[in-house]
Amino acid sequence: MADSTNGTGLQSAGVVFGIRTPPATRYRSGWVAGRRIADPSTTFGPYIDVLSDQDFALQKDPRAYEKMKRDPTIRSAIRLRQLATASRQIEFLPRVDSPAGKEAAAFATAAWAKVRRPTEVLVNILDAIPEGSSFQECVWKPDVETLTWYTEEILPVHKNRFIFSLEGLLCLKTPHDIFYGQTVPPRVFIHHRYDPEPADFENPDTEGRLYFGAGEYDRLYPYYLYKYLILRLGFVYTDRLAFPIKIGRYPYRDETARAETEAFLKLLDHHRVAMWPSGEGWDVDFLQTSATGHNVAMDWINYLDTSMQRMILGSTMMQDSGEKGAYALGTSQIQNVFGSIIEFDSNSLCDTLENTWTRWLFEMNGRPTSLAPKVRQVAAKNIDPGQIVDWMLMLADRGYPVTIEQVAEVTGVRPAKPGETLLVMSGPGLGNVDLIHGAGSPFTGASEAADIPGIAESMEGKRSQLGFSGPAQHVLDFDIPVEKSIKVKDLETGKVTLSRGLYRKATKKDIQRKVGVTLSTKIQRYAKQNRKIIFEYTNLKGETKRYRVEPYSYRYRRGKVYLYAFDPKDFTIKSFFAHKLKNVRGGGLFKPRWVVEIAA
Repeated sequence: MADSTNGTGLQSAGVVFGIRTPPATRYRSGWVAGRRIADPSTTFGPYIDVLSDQDFALQKDPRAYEKMKRDPTIRSAIRLRQLATASRQIEFLPRVDSPAGKEAAAFATAAWAKVRRPTEVLVNILDAIPEGSSFQECVWKPDVETLTWYTEEILPVHKNRFIFSLEGLLCLKTPHDIFYGQTVPPRVFIHHRYDPEPADFENPDTEGRLYFGAGEYDRLYPYYLYKYLILRLGFVYTDRLAFPIKIGRYPYRDETARAETEAFLKLLDHHRVAMWPSGEGWDVDFLQTSATGHNVAMDWINYLDTSMQRMILGSTMMQDSGEKGAYALGTSQIQNVFGSIIEFDSNSLCDTLENTWTRWLFEMNGRPTSLAPKVRQVAAKNIDPGQIVDWMLMLADRGYPVTIEQVAEVTGVRPAKPGETLLVMSGPGLGNVDLIHGAGSPFTGASEAADIPGIAESMEGKRSQLGFSGPAQHVLDFDIPVEKSIKVKDLETGKVTLSRGLYRKATKKDIQRKVGVTLSTKIQRYAKQNRKIIFEYTNLKGETKRYRVEPYSYRYRRGKVYLYAFDPKDFTIKSFFAHKLKNVRGGGLFKPRWVVEIAA
């Protein structure tokens, strides 16, 4: 094939001219184990040496935080979010399941108990949510008795007193070094940040957000500013249009009357008046406008308030009830949306404490940091201690090991000490109480509970309430009388089981009040018809199962109504909280075969 070039390297026919530039030099980024490649130095170069806070609100107005805290919508929403997390109790869990790990957790728990106003410390740490960062100074003190270091005071420090180096070192601004700051010593300042954001290459100065974070005030400021401007315009509108305009009329060519009328009108509240001649007489009139600009302003303010609530709380239903019928939706929002936000705030708080104060506590006291416990917050639970005790007793009836110490921890009622008088139930009612006196008991001479001051007055009513009656034997019946202990015998297998517990038969009024008229009547009808009942039930573990059982009887214990039923699957009698039965319906018939003997 002939060469189509003319010796110059260019095509001769249909010549195409092209300029080839030399390739740019490419360098591989350096890498060192444990260090970043895209660190701030690759963005900033030699131009900037420190990273400052790039908070938009503070850049626009240095006093923005103080002004926004005075807004009731912002203040209440921020406080609600902070207090929902700070109200949870801090727990220190062993990192290693060993005696040493448990001892380390106990050591951290005792040290945290020495902190003054710990809940206030948590709220101060959570100031990072609105401000992006929070700094708390730990004041370490020696305990001369135990020869350990502890922090009695953990004090907040404003974030504008700090700056970061390019390497991320925390520096404290001082009068001697107001620009670069002085590097702070280790184990002093707890730094908690919220939503850190790295800078892009075109805005390198905003790399400070990586360490200072971006708080909710930063995002709320435009909405707050719009609301502030609308309020200002609204006040001007109110001053100009909401009040009537004063109209003064005076005779033609009577300048004296005009001056006197105008002076009179200016004495009334404000100076906006209108004057014109009107024939031979004069009078005063007030003209009220019918404009609706205030409605537009209020719509804007409501929109801004709801937007700020949604930004802070995830929804507006945590503070506003909303439309009629929105109760279920509001409850779902609190449990799901707001619950997820609080769980995130709690986990972030625990991470900060675990990697700062807890770790520093062990370093200061020469303990291995590998044993530093994990930090967790216990979610607040609005559960009656009596209900928890009922669960413990039910678990104990089913063979689950429950200790006296656990009951004492829940109720706050400590076990009896040696030498104290014990109340021992020896009969089916409170009227039959034996006294066992320890050495040194002040009631050694008392032979009955009624002899102890304060008990005699309350026992008489209890005897009448907890009386026992009824025949000694019953075939399956829905209204079996009260018993202290019962023997359940299977007529087919001959198997006998014993159930113990102090119960009182639930009256019809009790059942209907606790369970509801419809449900209690339905179950009673199924029981008399010897029909099984089918329902869904959520147990203590949170597992929802469907049961098909033979109804046995109601029992009333410590304010709760229980449904006792025989489960033919595993041939056992089970107890259910009657008010937790869902989707109850009737099942197939069953043949009564159980005999209940009331134990003597």
